[in-house]
Amino acid sequence: MAFIREIASAKATRIALVCDSWFSKLGGLLPEWIRVARWTIRDNIICGDEVVSFYAVRREEAQELYKCLRQFSSRLPRDVIQYYGR
Repeated sequence: MAFIREIASAKATRIALVCDSWFSKLGGLLPEWIRVARWTIRDNIICGDEVVSFYAVRREEAQELYKCLRQFSSRLPRDVIQYYGR
């Protein structure tokens, strides 16, 4: 997973939207990344997985990401299930 850390650092990445299932065979994502939320898209036909996770790449970004996701949540379709926290 060092290559993910290197790319995120080189691009000054603050947040990541990820389908966790894509990384499970590789042992998961970077342990320092903080999963702030997961959205489950019922009856998904477009996205790569029905669950999309939102990560703060740096600890100091977690609270702001949480705040932004909560503010946006009322705009989501009703069939999207939201989970917050790890």
